[in-house]
Amino acid sequence: MIAPSISKQISRYKAAIAKSDLASNYWWLGISYALNNNLAEADATWFTPLANAADEETAAQLAADLGNTLLIAAQQQTELRNYRGALILREYFQQLNSTCLENILQLVLLTDCCTQLHPEQILEWQLAEAIAEEEEINQLLLAAAFSKMLGVICTKNISQVLNCLQYSDRADELLSTMLVRAFGPGFPFLTDPGISVAEYCLELFPQHLSLMHFLSVTYPRVNRYADSAKMAQRYYKGCVTNLEKVRGYYLWTRALLEASDFEQVAAIMPAYRSLVDQILQDPPPEMNLENCKSIISTTGFFPYLQDSPAENHDYQNRAGQLYQACLKVEAGSPPPCPAEPKHQKKPGILRIGYIGGTLRSHSVGWLSRWLWQYHNQEKFEIFTYNVNTPERNVFNAQWFASKSTANYYLNNDSAEIAALIRQDQIDILIDVDSITSSITYEVMARRAAPVQVTWLGWDASGCAEIDYYIADPQVLPADAQSYYSEKIWRLPQTYLAVDGFEVGIATISRSSLNIPSDAVIYFSAQKGYKLNATNILAQMQIVQQVPNSYLLVKTRMDEDTALRLYRSLAAEAGLEWSRIRFLDEDPNEETHRANLQIADVVLDTFPYNGATTTLETLWLGIPMVTTIGKQFAARNSYAFMTCAGITEGIGDSIAGYIEWGVKLGKDQNLRQQVSTKLLAARWTSPLWNAHDFTLEMEKAYEQMWQIYQT
Repeated sequence: MIAPSISKQISRYKAAIAKSDLASNYWWLGISYALNNNLAEADATWFTPLANAADEETAAQLAADLGNTLLIAAQQQTELRNYRGALILREYFQQLNSTCLENILQLVLLTDCCTQLHPEQILEWQLAEAIAEEEEINQLLLAAAFSKMLGVICTKNISQVLNCLQYSDRADELLSTMLVRAFGPGFPFLTDPGISVAEYCLELFPQHLSLMHFLSVTYPRVNRYADSAKMAQRYYKGCVTNLEKVRGYYLWTRALLEASDFEQVAAIMPAYRSLVDQILQDPPPEMNLENCKSIISTTGFFPYLQDSPAENHDYQNRAGQLYQACLKVEAGSPPPCPAEPKHQKKPGILRIGYIGGTLRSHSVGWLSRWLWQYHNQEKFEIFTYNVNTPERNVFNAQWFASKSTANYYLNNDSAEIAALIRQDQIDILIDVDSITSSITYEVMARRAAPVQVTWLGWDASGCAEIDYYIADPQVLPADAQSYYSEKIWRLPQTYLAVDGFEVGIATISRSSLNIPSDAVIYFSAQKGYKLNATNILAQMQIVQQVPNSYLLVKTRMDEDTALRLYRSLAAEAGLEWSRIRFLDEDPNEETHRANLQIADVVLDTFPYNGATTTLETLWLGIPMVTTIGKQFAARNSYAFMTCAGITEGIGDSIAGYIEWGVKLGKDQNLRQQVSTKLLAARWTSPLWNAHDFTLEMEKAYEQMWQIYQT
C-alpha cells in the first residue's frame, strides 16, 4: 500500500514527466518509488533516461546527476529520521559510485542503525581502498563509523576496519574507545580472534602503550602467560616518565607472577620499590588521581613478595595521603547536600552499607554472605552497593539482594556512588574490597559515610578516610597498630566465621591420577601470585622425605615456565618427577571442594596464605601445614587453625613448615587425630558459628557509632 504523501509525489512526478522529459523528474519519481519500497519501479524509472542517452558522455553526466540527487534525497531522509529510506537511497548511490568514502561511512552508520552490520558488508564496500584514495577525510564521520564497526571486528576484516585508523587524526581516541568496548559483555576481544585485532592495531601503532597494556592483561585469559610477560616488558621499555614506569613495573610484575617467573620478579623488585618510594617522597608536578591509583594498586603486590608489613603499610599509608591531597585539588567544591532519601530512615535503626565488586560467586561473596543471612533486621538496615556486578547474578540475588533493604548495581563513577550513599543516609560503610578495587577505594576516599570500615577483602588499604580495620587477636601481631593508619578493631575471637561450605561431586580420583590407593597425597591449590620458588621447594622437600607420597598442584600458570621451574626444584629437592601431578582448574567452587577431599594434607603458601582455601580445608577435616608470619596475609591460616582448635601443622619458620609436613605425612594416626578434632570443631568453634559472629560484628558497629556520636 502506497503512503498518502508518497502517492501524491508519485502522481506529481508522473504528471511532470508527461509535460516535460527532464531527467530530474525521473530521478525524483524513482526516489519516491524507492521510499515506498517499490524497488523494481524505481530501477525502471531511473533506467529510462540513462537508456535513452545520445552517447556515453551524456549517459555518464546523467548518472552523475542521478547520484547527486540520491545524496540530496538521502540527506533529507536522514534529517527526517527516516534512516531506512536514507539507507536504501545510499545503497543505490553505492552502485553508481563504489569509491565514495563519505557514502561508505554513511552506509556503516545507517546499516548499524537499521539492521545489523556484518563483516561481509565492510569487505564489499572496500572501505580501506576508499580511505586510501581519499585526500580529505571527514574525521568526525570516520570516528563515528569506526565506533560502529568495532562491534563486527573479526579476523576476516581486520585490515578493512583497522587500516582506517592510519588516516584518522583521532587514532588515540578511537583506540581508547576500542579498548574500553573490548571489556564489554559479548565483545570478542577476550578470545583469540579478538586478541588478533589488538595485535594488528599494535602493528599499525607500535608505540601505543594502551594497546600493550591491554594485550598483557588479556593474554593470560587464553593461557598465553609468556606473551603477557614479554608485552609487559615492552610496555615498560616504552615508558618515559617515572609515573609511566611505575605502571610499567606493576604490569610487568603482574605478568611475571602469573607466568611463575619468580627469579625475574626478584630481579626487578628493588628498582620497583625504589621508584615508588621516590615518587611518594617527591611527587612529580603531573601527579593526579589517576596516577595515584596506579601507585596504590602497585602496593598490592608487595605482600606477595615479602613479609614486611611495616614497610608495606608505610607505602600504602603515604599513597593514601597523596591520593587525598590530589582528590582535594581535583574534586573542587565540597559535595552538595544529599537529595531527599529514597528510603525513609527509621529512628533508632543503624544503617549499614556494604560496598564491593566481590559480592557474588567470589571468595569474598562466599565468606561474607552469612552476615546478610543473620543481620538483625529490627536493629539494622542493610544497604548493598555492588560495583561492576552484573544484575543477572543468581548468587548475588540469592544471598545479598534478597536480604537487603536496598541493593544497587553501580557503574564506575565514584562521585555518583558516594552521592547515592550519602542520599541513603548510611551511618557505617563497610568496604569489602580494599585496594583490590580502585572504584571502591575512590568511594571510601570521598568519605561517603560518617564511619568507614575495611573488612575481609584484603589487608587494610591505607586510605586516609578509613576509620577502622576489623581483625582479631591472632591475625595481626600485637604491635600492628604502630604501622596501620586505620584503628585496628579486634573482634574477641575471629574476624570471620561461616556456617560451612557446599560440596559438589568429585571429578578426580586416585585411580584417574594413577596414584596408589595407599599413597599419601599432598595438595597445593593457590593462584600463581601466591607461589614462589622457596615455597615450592619446601613442599617438594616434604614430599621427598615421605615415602609413597605425591604432590598435586592446581594453579593457573604458564605451562612451559612452570614445568621448567618445577622440574628444576624437583631436581634440587631430589624428588622424582613422577610424584608430581598438575590438575586443571575446576568448573566451580563446589567441585573444587569435592576434589579437595582427595588430599591427606594440604600445603599452604607463604608469605601469602590461603584464606578461603584454608577455611574449606578445615571445614572438610583435612590436616594443613602453614607458617606464622608477620603480615595479615601471612597469618590467616594460623588464625583460622587456632580458632578451629588445632596447632598441629603450624610452623614458625620454613624449617618448621617442612617438619610438620613430614610429620603429618608419615603419621597416619596423627592425621586422623587432627581430622577428628577439625570435624568435631564444626559444632564448637567460633569459626563455624556465623550467627554469633554476626552478633559480634553488630556489637562492634554499635560501639563505633557510639564513639562517633561522642
